Amino acid sequence: MPTCRGGNGQRTTIHIFGDGLWSKGGPPWLSKPPQYKQPQRLERNVDTFLSMKHKLQKVRNLGYVAPGRVNSLTSFFAVPKGESDIRMVYDGTKSRLNDAMWAPWFALPAIEGHLRFVNVGTFLGDIDVSDMFLNFIMHEKLQEHAGIDLTSFFPEELIGDEARVTWERWARCGMGFRDSPYKAVQAMLFAGEIIRGHPKDPSNIHLPSGQPWIQAVAPMGVEGAR
Repeated sequence: MPTCRGGNGQRTTIHIFGDGLWSKGGPPWLSKPPQYKQPQRLERNVDTFLSMKHKLQKVRNLGYVAPGRVNSLTSFFAVPKGESDIRMVYDGTKSRLNDAMWAPWFALPAIEGHLRFVNVGTFLGDIDVSDMFLNFIMHEKLQEHAGIDLTSFFPEELIGDEARVTWERWARCGMGFRDSPYKAVQAMLFAGEIIRGHPKDPSNIHLPSGQPWIQAVAPMGVEGAR
């Protein structure tokens, strides 16, 4: 769970995805969860295979993908990125996970609509939050249906006859899952409130006028408040 410092300086863990929030927002499934068990397609291009293996190991090392019960798999593939790199694409659609998953309606503005408000004197900024979705935990009820088959990429991990496949599962909200945009933005807004702290908390910095500092900079957003 994300952890930050509140207005009183205390470290706070934000339990965004607890059962309480699910029970208030609605059940996690629109239909019966998938039971997709199709093995991951073997990548036959050696260079692409090695690049994919490296990137898969990275998400494992970071804990984005972790061991656990797997009832259904999702798939993934690689697309070119520049002249010598690849981008991993994780697919929650082929397995029909996205079809079965409940997620609130979440609109994203089109560039045409955004440009209507851009004119002379407008300042724009590009804030790139690294691994944005992956900063936030995927709900436990979804994790077991968001497995990935790593068998063909890590055959050395099979031990005798004890393990015939290497299946792990997503532990974080990842690219390719229907509810990730909503959950990530929701968690960022929760974090912003806790970082700002309560306006009447005496430990918050106040301006000479008595106005809480955070209220004075709030129109600039979280980044401005820093």
